[in-house]
Amino acid sequence: MTSTAEGHSHSDSEPVAEESASTGSSADDPTGSPDVEAEGADSRSEPRVGRPRLVEARLEREPGSRLLVTVTLERDGNVCEERHRGVGDEVMALRMAAEATIAALDCITGHTGYFSLVGVKTIRAFDADVVLACVRTTKDHAQSLMGSVPATGDLTRGVAMAVLHATNRLVESLAPPVEQET
Repeated sequence: MTSTAEGHSHSDSEPVAEESASTGSSADDPTGSPDVEAEGADSRSEPRVGRPRLVEARLEREPGSRLLVTVTLERDGNVCEERHRGVGDEVMALRMAAEATIAALDCITGHTGYFSLVGVKTIRAFDADVVLACVRTTKDHAQSLMGSVPATGDLTRGVAMAVLHATNRLVESLAPPVEQET
Protein backbone atom coordinates (compact mmCIF):
# COMPACT_ATOMS: atom_id res chain seq x y z
CA MET A 1 0.00 0.00 0.00
CA THR A 2 1.49 3.28 -1.09
CA SER A 3 0.33 6.84 -1.33
CA THR A 4 1.59 10.07 -2.82
CA ALA A 5 0.55 13.62 -2.10
CA GLU A 6 0.06 16.72 -4.17
CA GLY A 7 -1.23 20.00 -2.76
CA HIS A 8 -2.60 23.24 -4.08
CA SER A 9 -3.49 26.49 -2.40
CA HIS A 10 -4.95 29.78 -3.49
CA SER A 11 -6.64 32.88 -2.19
CA ASP A 12 -10.08 33.60 -3.49
CA SER A 13 -11.93 36.89 -3.35
CA GLU A 14 -15.20 35.08 -4.04
CA PRO A 15 -16.78 33.25 -1.13
CA VAL A 16 -16.54 29.47 -1.12
CA ALA A 17 -19.90 27.70 -1.24
CA GLU A 18 -20.92 26.49 2.19
CA GLU A 19 -22.06 22.89 2.57
CA SER A 20 -24.06 23.66 5.70
CA ALA A 21 -25.15 26.76 7.55
CA SER A 22 -25.52 25.15 10.98
CA THR A 23 -23.82 26.46 14.09
CA GLY A 24 -22.81 24.87 17.34
CA SER A 25 -21.17 21.50 17.77
CA SER A 26 -23.30 19.24 15.59
CA ALA A 27 -21.67 16.69 13.33
CA ASP A 28 -22.80 18.76 10.33
CA ASP A 29 -20.83 21.82 11.46
CA PRO A 30 -18.72 22.79 8.41
CA THR A 31 -16.00 24.39 10.55
CA GLY A 32 -15.34 21.11 12.28
CA SER A 33 -15.73 22.71 15.67
CA PRO A 34 -18.16 24.19 18.16
CA ASP A 35 -18.13 27.95 18.62
CA VAL A 36 -16.81 27.82 22.17
CA GLU A 37 -13.87 29.88 23.35
CA ALA A 38 -10.96 27.88 24.73
CA GLU A 39 -10.75 27.81 28.50
CA GLY A 40 -8.34 30.41 29.82
CA ALA A 41 -8.28 32.36 26.54
CA ASP A 42 -7.65 36.05 27.04
CA SER A 43 -10.12 38.12 25.03
CA ARG A 44 -7.73 41.10 25.22
CA SER A 45 -4.95 39.29 23.34
CA GLU A 46 -4.39 39.54 19.59
CA PRO A 47 -7.41 38.76 17.42
CA ARG A 48 -7.81 35.05 16.82
CA VAL A 49 -7.48 33.63 13.36
CA GLY A 50 -10.53 31.68 12.26
CA ARG A 51 -10.72 27.93 12.31
CA PRO A 52 -10.40 26.04 9.03
CA ARG A 53 -13.67 25.08 7.37
CA LEU A 54 -14.05 21.83 5.47
CA VAL A 55 -15.09 22.67 1.93
CA GLU A 56 -14.75 19.20 0.42
CA ALA A 57 -13.59 15.69 1.26
CA ARG A 58 -13.90 13.27 -1.64
CA LEU A 59 -12.76 9.70 -2.38
CA GLU A 60 -12.47 8.58 -5.98
CA ARG A 61 -11.88 4.94 -6.84
CA GLU A 62 -9.75 4.33 -9.91
CA PRO A 63 -9.01 1.07 -11.76
CA GLY A 64 -6.64 -1.41 -10.08
CA SER A 65 -7.57 -0.61 -6.45
CA ARG A 66 -6.19 2.90 -6.88
CA LEU A 67 -7.61 5.64 -4.69
CA LEU A 68 -7.60 9.43 -4.94
CA VAL A 69 -8.57 11.42 -1.84
CA THR A 70 -9.11 15.17 -2.14
CA VAL A 71 -9.52 17.39 0.95
CA THR A 72 -10.13 21.14 0.62
CA LEU A 73 -10.06 23.55 3.57
CA GLU A 74 -10.85 27.26 3.71
CA ARG A 75 -9.69 29.71 6.37
CA ASP A 76 -10.11 33.47 6.28
CA GLY A 77 -10.43 33.54 2.48
CA ASN A 78 -7.48 31.21 1.82
CA VAL A 79 -8.21 27.83 0.27
CA CYS A 80 -5.92 24.78 0.35
CA GLU A 81 -6.59 21.56 -1.51
CA GLU A 82 -4.60 18.39 -0.89
CA ARG A 83 -4.75 15.26 -3.02
CA HIS A 84 -3.38 11.91 -1.91
CA ARG A 85 -3.13 8.97 -4.31
CA GLY A 86 -2.57 5.42 -3.26
CA VAL A 87 -3.40 1.78 -3.67
CA GLY A 88 -5.38 -0.07 -1.07
CA ASP A 89 -8.63 -0.94 0.59
CA GLU A 90 -11.14 0.87 2.78
CA VAL A 91 -8.70 1.10 5.70
CA MET A 92 -6.09 2.75 3.46
CA ALA A 93 -8.75 5.17 2.17
CA LEU A 94 -9.49 6.31 5.76
CA ARG A 95 -5.78 6.83 6.48
CA MET A 96 -5.27 8.73 3.21
CA ALA A 97 -8.23 11.02 4.05
CA ALA A 98 -6.72 11.78 7.47
CA GLU A 99 -3.26 12.41 5.98
CA ALA A 100 -4.71 14.67 3.28
CA THR A 101 -6.57 16.65 5.97
CA ILE A 102 -3.36 17.09 7.99
CA ALA A 103 -1.51 18.19 4.83
CA ALA A 104 -4.28 20.72 4.14
CA LEU A 105 -3.96 21.97 7.75
CA ASP A 106 -0.20 22.37 7.20
CA CYS A 107 -0.92 24.39 4.06
CA ILE A 108 -3.65 26.58 5.53
CA THR A 109 -1.73 27.37 8.74
CA GLY A 110 1.76 27.62 7.24
CA HIS A 111 3.06 25.30 9.99
CA THR A 112 4.34 22.31 8.03
CA GLY A 113 4.81 19.20 10.13
CA TYR A 114 3.09 20.54 13.25
CA PHE A 115 0.67 17.60 13.35
CA SER A 116 1.24 13.93 12.59
CA LEU A 117 -1.32 11.18 12.26
CA VAL A 118 -1.29 8.44 14.89
CA GLY A 119 -4.30 6.59 13.50
CA VAL A 120 -7.88 6.65 12.33
CA LYS A 121 -10.61 4.05 12.61
CA THR A 122 -14.32 3.47 12.81
CA ILE A 123 -15.79 1.82 15.87
CA ARG A 124 -19.22 0.81 17.10
CA ALA A 125 -20.24 2.56 20.34
CA PHE A 126 -23.65 3.01 21.94
CA ASP A 127 -25.42 1.48 18.92
CA ALA A 128 -23.79 3.95 16.53
CA ASP A 129 -20.75 3.95 14.25
CA VAL A 130 -18.14 6.57 15.14
CA VAL A 131 -15.01 7.80 13.31
CA LEU A 132 -12.05 8.36 15.66
CA ALA A 133 -8.87 10.21 14.71
CA CYS A 134 -5.77 10.49 16.85
CA VAL A 135 -3.29 13.21 15.93
CA ARG A 136 -0.04 14.04 17.69
CA THR A 137 1.61 17.45 17.85
CA THR A 138 5.27 17.35 16.90
CA LYS A 139 6.39 20.74 18.18
CA ASP A 140 6.43 22.48 21.56
CA HIS A 141 4.87 20.21 24.18
CA ALA A 142 3.99 17.07 22.22
CA GLN A 143 0.51 15.82 22.99
CA SER A 144 -2.04 13.41 21.57
CA LEU A 145 -5.33 14.86 20.37
CA MET A 146 -8.50 12.85 19.77
CA GLY A 147 -11.41 13.79 17.55
CA SER A 148 -14.61 11.93 16.80
CA VAL A 149 -17.75 12.31 14.71
CA PRO A 150 -20.71 10.04 13.99
CA ALA A 151 -19.93 7.82 11.00
CA THR A 152 -23.03 8.63 9.00
CA GLY A 153 -22.95 8.73 5.23
CA ASP A 154 -19.63 9.77 3.71
CA LEU A 155 -16.72 8.26 5.69
CA THR A 156 -14.13 10.39 3.86
CA ARG A 157 -15.86 13.54 5.11
CA GLY A 158 -16.25 11.95 8.56
CA VAL A 159 -12.51 11.30 8.78
CA ALA A 160 -11.69 14.88 7.75
CA MET A 161 -14.14 16.21 10.34
CA ALA A 162 -12.67 13.96 13.06
CA VAL A 163 -9.17 15.30 12.31
CA LEU A 164 -10.49 18.88 12.44
CA HIS A 165 -12.26 18.16 15.74
CA ALA A 166 -8.98 16.83 17.15
CA THR A 167 -6.92 19.82 16.04
CA ASN A 168 -9.27 22.81 16.04
CA ARG A 169 -8.28 24.36 19.38
CA LEU A 170 -4.57 24.29 18.54
CA VAL A 171 -5.03 25.38 14.91
CA GLU A 172 -7.00 28.41 16.04
CA SER A 173 -4.17 29.46 18.36
CA LEU A 174 -1.37 28.97 15.80
CA ALA A 175 -0.07 32.35 14.71
CA PRO A 176 1.02 32.59 11.09
CA PRO A 177 4.71 31.70 10.80
CA VAL A 178 7.14 34.61 10.82
CA GLU A 179 9.23 34.80 7.66
CA GLN A 180 12.90 35.14 8.52
CA GLU A 181 15.02 37.56 6.55
CA THR A 182 18.15 36.17 4.94
